[in-house]
Amino acid sequence: MGFGALGFKKSPLNHYTCKGFKTATILEENKSNKGQPSGPNNFLKYSGIGVQMIATIGLGAWAGVVLDRKFGYKIPVFTITLLLLAVGGSMYLAIKDVLKNN
Repeated sequence: MGFGALGFKKSPLNHYTCKGFKTATILEENKSNKGQPSGPNNFLKYSGIGVQMIATIGLGAWAGVVLDRKFGYKIPVFTITLLLLAVGGSMYLAIKDVLKNN
């Protein structure tokens, strides 16, 4: 139901007027992209997911190195394990976020 059905008339400057009311500017949204962010919002969303992945993997690597040094392992068992868990977890969260938004 549009504004025309309610008695409003559109002027050339995207102003809607109705008899007895002041002029109000109403922003029209693009109906083809309804519900989906566009432009910079889309860029920020996906770059945020990338930053989250980098931080998670970096934290896993750092914690693994610290634990390997603390326990004195020659083979980096904790580093490899925590890196694999961080990569798997961050990929899972990234895919889940992308699928949720589509």
